[in-house]
Amino acid sequence: MTTTEQLQKTLSEQGQKLAADAGFRKLQEFYRQKSEQGAVLKKEYTLPQLDTVGREIYHLLAPRKTSA
Repeated sequence: MTTTEQLQKTLSEQGQKLAADAGFRKLQEFYRQKSEQGAVLKKEYTLPQLDTVGREIYHLLAPRKTSA
């Protein structure tokens, strides 16, 4: 079984367990109500892509090349 298949299986099993949990259903309903009221805000992160971060750090830490 591949990692993807294992992950899908685990998510499916856990989803079924959570669907049967009254506390989780209550939490979902609370979250839905707060979303409708506008109290739930999606966080927006302004981080650059990982490749860009790596390049910037590399250029900051790399010794400066001077032309002779």
